[in-house]
Amino acid sequence: ELKYIIFILYQEMDIWKNKFGDRDICPTSVLIGGGTPTMLSPKQLERLLVSFRSRFNLGKCIQFTCEAEPKSICGVGGLEKLKILKDFGVDRISLGGQSLNDGILNKMRRPHNAKDVASAVKQVRKVGFKSLLLDLIYGYPGCTVDLWQDTLKKAISLDIDGYQLYRLRIIPHGDKTGAVKQKFDESCDSFPRLGQIYLMKELGREISVRHGLKENFRMIFTRWPAHISHYLKD
Repeated sequence: ELKYIIFILYQEMDIWKNKFGDRDICPTSVLIGGGTPTMLSPKQLERLLVSFRSRFNLGKCIQFTCEAEPKSICGVGGLEKLKILKDFGVDRISLGGQSLNDGILNKMRRPHNAKDVASAVKQVRKVGFKSLLLDLIYGYPGCTVDLWQDTLKKAISLDIDGYQLYRLRIIPHGDKTGAVKQKFDESCDSFPRLGQIYLMKELGREISVRHGLKENFRMIFTRWPAHISHYLKD
């Protein structure tokens, strides 16, 4: 299945190259996203990056971000993937931690735990990327105000350059309805109340500012403006 997905990506890149004709496509920022790129094997990841760089001119690119799933970049294999990313010009990692509470992560059915997030942060720093940001979700079933406050404090204690705080989206963006919507319909009482969600949001702002993080875009906090997503800005 992964081989098929990669093949489709190659085709899509060629479609855009053909659409622009002989003109170089010169992105000023790049984001390889979804969290899933690092689920590829090192060899598959290298093939994807070779294919990408052969089709686009990155001479004017000022930031190259890759999203990562924490457990997939732990250990020796994870370190190999990170080195490949850095060798191909990636300078910013967006880490999909989502929570630093094992109970919440288990409910989310995430493949990683809180220790994996901390280990992934160390791996990213070991390889030497310029920027590292963490994604966190608030408003998930079982996430109390106290648990959220604890998560924020744990996140700030990690060696990261900032984080993006997401409110759980129950209504989907696209056509596909996810499991969260079904869970809400079956047991809405297990979800935090609206007042609690607003409090979590304001706690995110208050705790971040108190620890030297500045809000650049909505609920994206970094220590310095250079760490924000230029792809988002563009």
